[in-house]
Amino acid sequence: MTDEKPPKALQALRDKIDAIDHRVLELLAERMQVVASIAQVKRQEGVQIRDFVRERMLLDDRRERAKQLGIAVEPVESIYRQIMLASRDYQAALGAAAPLEVERKKIAIIGGLGQMGQMLGRMFRELGHDVQLADVSTTPSPEEAAASVDVVVISVPIASTIAVIEAIGPRVKPEGLILDVTSI
Repeated sequence: MTDEKPPKALQALRDKIDAIDHRVLELLAERMQVVASIAQVKRQEGVQIRDFVRERMLLDDRRERAKQLGIAVEPVESIYRQIMLASRDYQAALGAAAPLEVERKKIAIIGGLGQMGQMLGRMFRELGHDVQLADVSTTPSPEEAAASVDVVVISVPIASTIAVIEAIGPRVKPEGLILDVTSI
């Protein structure tokens, strides 16, 4: 690696690449705005996020277009697979999979800062629920969180599960639900 400046001709071409890449990113942002509209329609119409037939058609079309443009087909397909993955994730984050009529619940995930807890938090939020992540270092504490919600999900290491349930259980509302995902 060197701190020397590239030749002017090389720098000019790099600048051109940067400008093209910025346009590509603007187009991706525009594409994601359309994806947001798609998510809204899918939710209203009860359509699943993933459509395997549409994905296959899209990939076939992009492969053919790449071939026509003289671009290597495999990298183009790989890029579009990533774009579709990001699009599906965005639709899920916008609640496209959530039913229109959701009985919104308050959910506390005890152990919510762990990987499983965070994943469960995202999932419940995407389904339209209010989620609170509680862990050993959070405010409110796990006990306080458990006392203020409808559903308590225990997502802690198996060695701690019994002790956490014993500490949390008495704080759960009588009509509340407590469950664990320890066996996962």
